[in-house]
This record gives sequence, C-alpha cells and structure tokens, in this order.
Amino acid sequence: MKTLFFMTIIFATLSSHAAICTNAGTLLPHTNPDGSTGGQYHDTATVAASVYMDVNARVCDTAVVTGDVVLRDDALVEGNASVSGDVQVFDNGKIHGNAFVSEFAQIHDNALVYDDVVVKGSADIGGSAQVYQNAVVEGNAHLSETTIVRGTSQVLGSARLSGSSIIEENGRVSSNAKVSGSAVVKGNGHVTSAAQIRDNVVIQGNGFVAEGANLSGTVTVTGDAAVGGFTTTTPTTVAYIGDKAFVILSKNGLIDGIGISISGKAYIDSNVVIKDSAKIYGSAYVSSYDVGELITIQNNAKVFGEANIGGSATIQDSAQVSGQVNVYENAIIGGTNVFTGDAIVRGSADFSTGSTTYTTGLYFGL
Repeated sequence: MKTLFFMTIIFATLSSHAAICTNAGTLLPHTNPDGSTGGQYHDTATVAASVYMDVNARVCDTAVVTGDVVLRDDALVEGNASVSGDVQVFDNGKIHGNAFVSEFAQIHDNALVYDDVVVKGSADIGGSAQVYQNAVVEGNAHLSETTIVRGTSQVLGSARLSGSSIIEENGRVSSNAKVSGSAVVKGNGHVTSAAQIRDNVVIQGNGFVAEGANLSGTVTVTGDAAVGGFTTTTPTTVAYIGDKAFVILSKNGLIDGIGISISGKAYIDSNVVIKDSAKIYGSAYVSSYDVGELITIQNNAKVFGEANIGGSATIQDSAQVSGQVNVYENAIIGGTNVFTGDAIVRGSADFSTGSTTYTTGLYFGL
C-alpha cells in the first residue's frame, strides 16, 4: 500500500508539471516504441509510432511529429509545427507556429522556436534563446542564453550566438563566427569565418566582418564596409566604420579610442594602430607590411583625400594629411600642421609641432 501511495504521489507530481497546450483539445496517450506509456497529444495532431515522448511532453493542435524524434521532460510541440528526423526536444523546449524542425536539431532549456522558422542540421538551441518569424538556423549552429534570431536572418555553419545578441532583418552569421554580449547583426550584415563580435558592436547595412577580426566595445560597421584580417577593437572603443571602407589589420594592428571614424573608400591594411579620435576617410591608403613597421594614426589627426601613409609613419595631434601626399618611413606629422597637394614626407622628417600648411615639395629627415 505504501509503495502504491508513493507511486501515486510521484505520478501526480509529474503530471502537475507537464507541458500545457495553449489551445484546448482532446488529449490521447502516446505509446512509445518500447511499449511504455508516453506523453499526450491532441486528436488533431499526428505523432508517429516511432516517436518517443516522456509522460510530461505534449503535442497539440495540428502539429506533426514523425521519424525518430525524442520529446523529453516538458517538451511542447503545437500549432502547425512539423518536427521530424532525429530531433530532440527536452527540458522546457517549445516549438510552435509553422516551425519546421528536422534532422539532428536539439531544442532545450527554455528555448522557443516558432512562426515560420526552419531549424535543421545539428543546430543546438538552448538557454532562453528565441528563433522566430522567417529565420533559418542550421548546420552546427549553437544558440544559448537570451539570444534572438528573427526576421529572415540566417545562422549557419558552426556559428555561436550567446549573451543577449540579436540577429535580425537579413542578418547572417556563418562558418565559425561568434556573436555575444549585446552585439547586433541586422540589415544585410554578415559575420563569418572565425570573426568575433561582442559588447555593443553593430553590423548593419551591407557590413561584412570576416577572417580573424575581433570586435568589441561600441563599434558600428555599416554601408559596404568590410573588416577582416586580425582587426581588433578594445572593449572601450567607440568607432564607426562605414561607406566602402576596407580594414584588414595584422595582429600588431589595433583600433582603440573614442570617436574613431573610418569611412569613404579608405583602405587600411596590416600593421596600423588607430587611436583616440582619429579620422580616416576619402580614398586614403594606409598600409604597412614589413616586419617591425607600425603606422600610428592618433589623437585628433585626420587622413583623407588620396593620401598614402606607409612605413612606420605617425600622424598625430590635430594634424591633417590629404590630397596626394605620401608619408612613409619614420616621418612624424603632428601639431596642427597640414600637408596637402603632392607633398612627400619621408625618412625621419619630424613635423611633430607647428601650424604650417605644406602643399608641395619633398621633406626628408635623416
């Protein structure tokens, strides 16, 4: 009698925590492939004999569950959802609306998948993540914490999403990319390869972030701008990268400051450090390839026009370099000096102080 009493209590406890269908309907018991009594399903739903359901799992409305699907714990499938293949739904995972979930996908913890989404491959959606509207999650993608994927966005490959990140509109995250913190990918923004974005980084427009880029802080990549290589921003950086700017920094390169702006058709490559509130725009070309060289653009300096900066040149303070000026080797331009026209500054030329405008000539320091 005691054994029967305790079994009754346990069954009642399990039943009291069972998943609950949103809409009322006649519930039928499901018999699992091993002959055990499983969860329940609406008489308007379809649950194949090959499906395994824990006693607290529910399939409601006109949902269809087929194949070798496993519904454990308080799993809930409802609406017009279709779940097939070897999908596993467990913990408090929920699928509803017109969602299509197939292959080896897993939905668990408190994750929600609904509307007209497609989830397939070996996608893993957990935490309190939500996938809805017309989003697609596939491959080996992994979603956790409170991340949101919506709109017609896509999360593909082995992408990893965490934190309170949002992928929306036509945003795309693919390959081995990682998105965390409060980062957002929207518009037609794309984060791919081994790139990582976090904190308050926003990729929008046709912004493209790839390779080993590692962006943190408050950084916006927009327009048709592209960021790659090993471009790194610090957690305190506030920067704008827009228009058709192209930034591919080496491991020695760094973007670190507040108010940094890179725009126009600016091209920045390899060993370059951009600091403070520096501005690079127009068709400026800033590039240094050789080992031991490092270009520094810092303070409130501006480089624009068709200026060409190379070697280990430094542009600092409130200096401006524009026109078709060439600055390279170990030259320094600072103060409020302005170099424009077709001036050439090279060697160890030192214009670190002063307030003069130079429009032509060769300036060579020993």
